[in-house]
Amino acid sequence: MSDQPLGQRWIQFLRGYTPTTRNDSMVTEKIGNLVSRYQVAPISFEHPLQKLLVALFFDEDGGRKPRGALKNVILTGMAGDGKTALCYALWKKLFDSEPPKGKWVKQDLNWDGSSLTISFIFDFSAFFTPRDNEPLPPEVLAFLEDFSSSVFDGDVPKTIYVIAINDGQFAELWRRLPESSPANQLAGLITDLHATNRQDSEYRLSFFNLSLISTRELFARVYESFVSRTEWDDCLAHPELKEFGSFSPLIRNLHALRSLPYKRRLHDLVSLCDGCKRHIPIRELLMWMANGLLGLKNAPHGVARLNELRSCLTMEDAHRGALHRNLLGENLTQNQRDRFAIFRFLQGLKLGNETINDLDELIIFGEHLDQLRDAYQSLVKQDAFQQRDPSLEHRLKSYIQGSTEDYTEVLDALSSERRRIFFSSEEESLKKALPSRSIWATTVFHGAEDYLKHLLDGEVQDPVPTVLIRKLILGLNRVWTGLLAEDDERLFLAKGLNLSSAAISDIFVVGVPITDDFGETRISIVKPGPTILVPQLQVIWRSGQEPFLFDLTLERFEFLMRVADGVMPNAFSKECWEDIITLKTKFLRHMQRAGFKLAGIRTIETDSTGKLKSIAIV
Repeated sequence: MSDQPLGQRWIQFLRGYTPTTRNDSMVTEKIGNLVSRYQVAPISFEHPLQKLLVALFFDEDGGRKPRGALKNVILTGMAGDGKTALCYALWKKLFDSEPPKGKWVKQDLNWDGSSLTISFIFDFSAFFTPRDNEPLPPEVLAFLEDFSSSVFDGDVPKTIYVIAINDGQFAELWRRLPESSPANQLAGLITDLHATNRQDSEYRLSFFNLSLISTRELFARVYESFVSRTEWDDCLAHPELKEFGSFSPLIRNLHALRSLPYKRRLHDLVSLCDGCKRHIPIRELLMWMANGLLGLKNAPHGVARLNELRSCLTMEDAHRGALHRNLLGENLTQNQRDRFAIFRFLQGLKLGNETINDLDELIIFGEHLDQLRDAYQSLVKQDAFQQRDPSLEHRLKSYIQGSTEDYTEVLDALSSERRRIFFSSEEESLKKALPSRSIWATTVFHGAEDYLKHLLDGEVQDPVPTVLIRKLILGLNRVWTGLLAEDDERLFLAKGLNLSSAAISDIFVVGVPITDDFGETRISIVKPGPTILVPQLQVIWRSGQEPFLFDLTLERFEFLMRVADGVMPNAFSKECWEDIITLKTKFLRHMQRAGFKLAGIRTIETDSTGKLKSIAIV
């Protein structure tokens, strides 16, 4: 295989990251075999936690920390989050050698003049996989008790443990622990650290949950490591090879993936994963990129090999493997897509399925109407990456002339064209062609642009525009009171006579203004930071009391914005309505715990303008 050009070997190697591997747990092993076979280095980058992990053992100047300052380490998270890779990186730093093969490896090291044992479990599922209700094997129980002793023993440690374990395995371990085992103390500590999202404890243990790392931070590293590989230069240097020729979807996809519009839009999508509390592991992000480049509709397993790429000699062939189609998994079967969180999220987004009249008018009639022709040329006809459906114009012509009775293909083609425009269009062209609408209106989250720009971007220090906060308050007022209110200056908390979740809640509890009479902000949005991934709405309901906060996820933001625009809760989503009502119940309980009591009974009603007012019951 080493006699093949580097570009060809790279493509065959890259298929190992695609969904062609049926058993996800075998991806790492398969990549290792492909590295040896094709003599290509695996895709790698520095994990966001690597420096923090190494800092537990070494000072900033590279010197070793005192033996008494060392801590045991647990790395947990989803499969594919990079736990084993972090263990390997730490091993190389500690021993200056390649990590050995094996599930449990111990090695002695001279530390502060005496021997210290470093015990690594690279993958706990390989060390122990529970079956049915079998008790813990003696060697596993002994390991946990030794580990517990290292955590809680006050003496200078003889052994330091570094353990990689998936989230779900903890519960299975603790369920099988004998009640008399001293490791039960360790179970309580780890459960507490996991529940409170803390990394450090007062004992000799550091706990890292890799699922709490933002997907957008992981994707930024995956993307740069993916598109910057030098092997792509060899692919581009050989256009005479059919697999890298003018109709190759791979080469067109590569140019598209490296472009600013695609890079920006992909970053937006993974940011929305964070906004929806959907964590995507590194392994899936690599799969997503590899599938985007090599996906080919109707190829075996939906992914092109060199032979399939060599057979792509027409515009239709290039369109079958277009990047905007592969990113949504159109090249895969439904069963293949359902295996991956990223595709499940994108399917829920329904990208391209929502209709924007202005955009559809451009796509269908833009070439024929003088007043639309300029916008059509810049937004629709412009096809920088040559991935537009070559049959689209014929289908639209048949649709306009009424010569087709099957509109399914036309609607599908329109959806695909909206997706292409969504990914590949420059922002200026979008603004000129759609001055009053956002391209995000082609998804179910019409307010995603505002959410991304004003709420989710923690690096932008500008405060959230007051107009958005007022719309959120208006939406909350309508849901929490059940009245068609027009009040967006104060947040009204109300309840019914019997239940806080009553459809109509007209018993006044408290009203909180955005800004009080002294100019102090009472309602604000806390942007994401190192400890939170999702923006939070903060309500200071009374000076000196702990404010009430709740996560303002993308779903909640979209729902409240739609309610503020006039869509009443039950008409939009009963599930969303119940979620927001639950927040009101939590708010009321929060106030009760702080000692709040109603001084009297006041009702809420709307005046002729829709403003809310409270009236005392005599």
